[in-house]
This record gives sequence, structure tokens and C-alpha cells, in this order.
Amino acid sequence: MEVPNDPADNGYFQPNPYTDITERILENLKAEFDSTEGWQLIGTKNGAVMEKKTAIDGSAIPVVRGKGTIEGVKPYQFYSIVTHTGARQHWDPRFEAGYALKRYSRRAYKFYTIQKGSFLVQPRDFVGVSDTIFEEDGSIYVAQGSVPDDGETGPVEGRTRGTLHLAGWSIKPKGDGSEITYIVHVNPNGSIPTAIVASVVQDTPLSVPNAIDWCQKEGIIPHIEQLDIKSTVRIESYSHEDAKKYRLALLGKAGDEFDILVDEEKKYPDGYNVEKIGEGIDYVQLTTSKGKVHAKIGEGADGRKFEIIITTK
Repeated sequence: MEVPNDPADNGYFQPNPYTDITERILENLKAEFDSTEGWQLIGTKNGAVMEKKTAIDGSAIPVVRGKGTIEGVKPYQFYSIVTHTGARQHWDPRFEAGYALKRYSRRAYKFYTIQKGSFLVQPRDFVGVSDTIFEEDGSIYVAQGSVPDDGETGPVEGRTRGTLHLAGWSIKPKGDGSEITYIVHVNPNGSIPTAIVASVVQDTPLSVPNAIDWCQKEGIIPHIEQLDIKSTVRIESYSHEDAKKYRLALLGKAGDEFDILVDEEKKYPDGYNVEKIGEGIDYVQLTTSKGKVHAKIGEGADGRKFEIIITTK
């Protein structure tokens, strides 16, 4: 699978051909986030609840759900934990790798992801679309699902292409923290031993307590405070192993100003470095203050590609 260096073609977003898919998935997810009908308890961990439900299409693998709460972390802050693949490998026991293939907006994109295999089972890979919806009350919904092959995302040798019927997050304000729900309905396709199927059912909803634990231990990933900015966000990534590197690649818009929030208490307790690279960086002004990097984009950076990088000292 060819992974593009810049999923926003030539720095700009591309038309989204999959809005009908994410709209349908979100409708189905909202019907199940708080539903009690048909859900059976799998287990609990650190106050989080894991459940399963027989799929209406008769799939051998049930729909699974994890529910939990985190104190002192707002929905938009926790959202940074669940959307970065550089964090996901620490809380999703089945995740191997993931990439954005095409970007349709700041938060809507086509993706390619790989789930780990074993000596009995080939790794599974998925090609899908993801989108995020922000509600006025501060709630955040993430909707994901498989998309048809467009001729550019065919089978990959050594991997079995799975079907992600739906997956998604509900992150709602609760007191000074967040209430979190994660639902997944997946068909890995091909032949899989019963024991492996049981393991998938157990492991997948554990993503909720695992993500909560990791967030409480490692802190919040840097993120733009404003929900919308004028510059085009081409790439936003995080690598925990590579000096806790946060990379924000932009196509600048003159006059734009925004803040990148930085967790100095847990993520960067020994301090952090801020770097700017690329075109027109002499016209990109960065000012640091307590827990924040303020960016101001000048005329000379208008329409230019540049990056803001934050790493631990």
C-alpha cells in the first residue's frame, strides 16, 4: 500500500466522496452509544465496562462496546489521545499501524490500518473513512467504516482485507472530565479460529480503559485549541517514541492566529522544544507561554507549506 507523504493533495483538501457512509454510521452509532437493549456484560476494568451485542446481520463476531469516564480531561483533550496513531499503539492491543491516504477536511480522511496477526492468523488490514462531528454542548463523535476499493487500495500480500462495518467514539462532557464510549463492529473475513475470535471480542473494548490509563499516565498530546483555523492542516501527527514529537504541517493563511496547548505537567515535565521548518518560516511567529504556543502567520507565509514541531527536551 503506497502511503502518500502529503494526504492533502498539493496542500489542499480534496472532495469527500464518502459523506453518505459516515452519516449512516454515525446514525447507527448514536442509536447504540447509550442503548441498553441486547447488550451483555463482558467484564470491567478500572471502573470501565466492556459489553457485546449480537449483530443484526448475523455476523459471527458481535458488536462490542467499551464505556468509561476520566476526570480532569475535557472531551477535546481526550480526543487527541484517540485520534493519533502514535498514541493508539499504546492503548489498542490489536493495532499495528495506520496512515492517512487522502484528507478531505481537517478531520475527515481516508485511512489504511493494520491489525496484528499471529502464527495462526494473517494480519488484517482495512481501508476506510473517518470523520468527526463536534456538538454545541462540547460532545465529540467520531465515525469510521470501510469504503469500496477505488482501484488504488487493492489487496496487500500477506494480509487479509477485513470489513469495518462501523466504529466510533462518543466523548461527552461530564463534570470536569469526560464520559467515553467506543463501539466496534468488524468482520475480519477469512477463516479464524474460535479462540482468536474470542480474543478480539475481549481485547477491542479494552481500548477504553487502556486509553484512559495511558492518558492519565502520559498526559495530553499537543493540539490546536481552536476548533477551526484559517490555515490548512495537512498533517497532524504524534510519535511517543521519537522524543514525544508533535508535528503540525500547514498551508499558511496570512493573518491566521491560533494556540497549540502543551501539557507541561505530564507530557513534557522537563520542558519542550519548539521548531519551525519549511517555506516562509521567517513570517511565522511563535510565542511560548505557560502551557501554550501561540502561532501568528504573516503575509510572507501565505500559501506556503511549513511545519511546527514540538519535542521533549
